[in-house]
Amino acid sequence: MPELSAVIDSVAVDSLYPGGTPRTLSSHLFTSSINVKDFGAVGDGVTDDHAAIQAAINEALRLQGIATEGNFRVLIPPGVYVVSAPLRVFVHIPGDGSFRYVTVAIEGEAMGYAGGVKTELLFQNPNLPGIIIQKGRNIKLARFSIRGVANSLALPSYANLLADSVSPWWNTGGARDNFNSPHAGIVLDPFEATFPTGTDRYPGLESYYTSPSGGGTTGLIIDDEALRLHLVDDEACLSPPP
Repeated sequence: MPELSAVIDSVAVDSLYPGGTPRTLSSHLFTSSINVKDFGAVGDGVTDDHAAIQAAINEALRLQGIATEGNFRVLIPPGVYVVSAPLRVFVHIPGDGSFRYVTVAIEGEAMGYAGGVKTELLFQNPNLPGIIIQKGRNIKLARFSIRGVANSLALPSYANLLADSVSPWWNTGGARDNFNSPHAGIVLDPFEATFPTGTDRYPGLESYYTSPSGGGTTGLIIDDEALRLHLVDDEACLSPPP
């Protein structure tokens, strides 16, 4: 007679949300997380998973907004997830242009060094950041890789470097390098009404530059992450810069 764990691992269960990907029964029973697979994420390195991952984040923030306590967790299982637009970790209130404080944990399985298991987000837009956090409180990002499209590894020849004939030599991928709005892996609190206008703002996100009070993100936890191929790597980018 097979063990119970083997049985429930073999049973496929439909997603809890319309359009989601079926998962094993055990993955439903033994986790309290919001799984991006339930919202249709595939993680095959080809399919655009932006809408599915954003929907999972939105659900976590919705539940956090009505809960009296607790921190909701978005789980991204192993896979390579193509993401065509920034992931928005914020709640914008269009009526007065403000943002409410949000708390959430977004966690993968590993960033690529644990027995070949990897959760990686491939951000495709060279003019926009990967993850935008506005007014976050104790947000946690853990165990996944954040990869952009700037080819920061293609160095020029030594002669061209001395002659400064390649400009900018560190960005041969054509990514946005605006001082106030760079192609960054993680951006904190970029939106406020007094921010410089025009090309200094992230393109396509103009409707969010309305906050009368700016940001206020504190307590950000980045654990076991890999940020690469962004113009601002290895750390979060505070925008506007101090």
